Amino acid sequence: MSYIGKKPSDITRAIANYDTFTGDGSTTTFTLTQGAASANDLTVVVNNVRQEPGSGSKSYTLTPPTSLVFNTAPAASDEIYVINPTQVESVVRAGDLSSGAITGQTAETTPADGDTLLMFDASATALRKITKANLFTGITTNATHTGEVTGATALTIADNAVTLAKMASGTDGNLITYDASGNPAYVATGNAGQILTSAGAGAPPTFAAAPTSGCWEKLDTITISGTTSQIEHEEANFTSTHRDYKIMLSNVALTADATMRMRVATDGGTLGSGTNYKYAMTSYRSNNSTGIEHDQDGTAFPLGGATAAGADAKYTQNFEINLYNPLSTTTFFHFSSVGMQVDNNDYAMTHIGGGVYVTGHDVAFKRFVLYLSTGDFNAGTSTLYGRIV
Repeated sequence: MSYIGKKPSDITRAIANYDTFTGDGSTTTFTLTQGAASANDLTVVVNNVRQEPGSGSKSYTLTPPTSLVFNTAPAASDEIYVINPTQVESVVRAGDLSSGAITGQTAETTPADGDTLLMFDASATALRKITKANLFTGITTNATHTGEVTGATALTIADNAVTLAKMASGTDGNLITYDASGNPAYVATGNAGQILTSAGAGAPPTFAAAPTSGCWEKLDTITISGTTSQIEHEEANFTSTHRDYKIMLSNVALTADATMRMRVATDGGTLGSGTNYKYAMTSYRSNNSTGIEHDQDGTAFPLGGATAAGADAKYTQNFEINLYNPLSTTTFFHFSSVGMQVDNNDYAMTHIGGGVYVTGHDVAFKRFVLYLSTGDFNAGTSTLYGRIV
């Protein structure tokens, strides 16, 4: 564009600001409402006398942008006013910017700490610049922590985010638990054979030795394969460690219909065959019939009902025989039997009974032989248990 005379300045001036102050004899610095670039841009008047900018013998200086500093404090009640033309260079309004001025720039995804950002300082109502390093302080991301992690608010970990590899190392065999205060703790490793024992509410569990009395312990198992005429557990299984014994028969099959029987003897002795077996045994069958066996002078203990057990391979005989303190040398030997069988008519049959061997009260019995009235055993298991004294 052509001009007559001097070209207008590129500097654009807005409406001047007007500040008034009153001296108190001591204050030398006064704050302007609008910043200026130089003391020469200001018109400063004291008691209607214009002041000369500059230091030393002159009147005032400016600490940009808003601190007006008098070389000598104006006297008390001096009237001061300041005219600030508010010079603005290269004014740009929001409407002068196209959207492409921002969106057309290369996107920065990883700003460096020294990069500068433009911001508005609300406390000073002015634009300021700030580096990225000063914008975010006190924030740690993707850090490896080796000590306590604390924060003003609760810190959380995602569900299932802590793997075994992230847990602190411990002692092999220790168990994680909680103490009386609800804090994580561990149960110290026990010794071989010990069991975990509860200490009740308010205390962690501990490993302790297994009970030494009253518990049943498996001593021996006989697996029947092929055919055998009798079942007998080794005499060495019967010791003073145990008081009572139990023989558990499971899935026992027979080669023929037969009645199962038991005879007893002392350690290494001959099986008793005399009339010393007293017993009473009753059975109840699925056809609503009852069988009873009893004898004061029997030659063996019957096991099960009076009707012979069937040899049908689809059915098996299952029951237990309880031997009460057979090692006693002051009482006769006593036993009981209870269980389920199938008879020779394929009726389900349950039985219960017991007996006493009325000789040898002063000797220990260690032989208990199961046999059949006819035929053999050909399948099943016989397991011996002992109850610890």
